[in-house]
Amino acid sequence: MLLARGAVQVAGPFLVLNGDTFFEVALEALREFHATHRAEATLSLFRTPKQGRYTGINVGKAGEIRSFGTGARGGLANGGVYLMEGSLFEGGPWQPRSAVSLEEDILPFAVQAGKRVYGLECPGCFLDIGVPDDYARAAAVLGASSEKA
Repeated sequence: MLLARGAVQVAGPFLVLNGDTFFEVALEALREFHATHRAEATLSLFRTPKQGRYTGINVGKAGEIRSFGTGARGGLANGGVYLMEGSLFEGGPWQPRSAVSLEEDILPFAVQAGKRVYGLECPGCFLDIGVPDDYARAAAVLGASSEKA
């Protein structure tokens, strides 16, 4: 992620996608929410009854992310579709070429540092294709999804 960020030479937000998930997100709605809140990062969120499977996210009334982890409530989880600004990565303790996780290191640090990190609940279909059960369902779900387009 940090190596890719160094190669991005754009002003304004850029789109980041997890490689092992599929999430139907209205990108224009995500962009509008990001701009309205002057966010440094906006995460797409989905509602899940399976709190043990996904890290919970505690979100305030305006969509601001307050914390990540087991203490989070509300059944919201990270869907792996993000809009980010370059400023999100400034001031962190990580070094280029070091092992660092966006979800476990960068985003929690950004929230703790007071950066403008927001989440938007998105109603679209979510599949974590890194998990065998969802991987097996993917062909049927994605086939139905492409037929709607």
